[in-house]
Amino acid sequence: MQSAKGSTSDLPQITGIVLGQYSLLTLKYNKYYIGLARNEQPFNFVSFRPKKKSIQLNIRLPESEEINNKIESAGLDALTYERTSGEYQVRLNGDEISKQQLVIEELMRSAYNYKKTN
Repeated sequence: MQSAKGSTSDLPQITGIVLGQYSLLTLKYNKYYIGLARNEQPFNFVSFRPKKKSIQLNIRLPESEEINNKIESAGLDALTYERTSGEYQVRLNGDEISKQQLVIEELMRSAYNYKKTN
């Protein structure tokens, strides 16, 4: 997986948010993305795609006006909502990760709870 130095240096920061909250999870490196595993089984409520100058964070949640507003009001760079996979796609760089950590954590927590119940 090739990516620029900027995005790979931000990767531990964003993955640390997930692994810090959910100690049973591990990173699972795939060809096109970095996912999560629990007991060596895929558990992808979020996934990461390192890009040249940023990291694409995919958050698996049903589309809703509340989440759209939360992402927009935080000033996150929302790419799109992918209906086929049911994921919000958000572009992050190092500055956004540290500034918007609470919002990112909240979105991840919502996705985790949604994954657990469905």
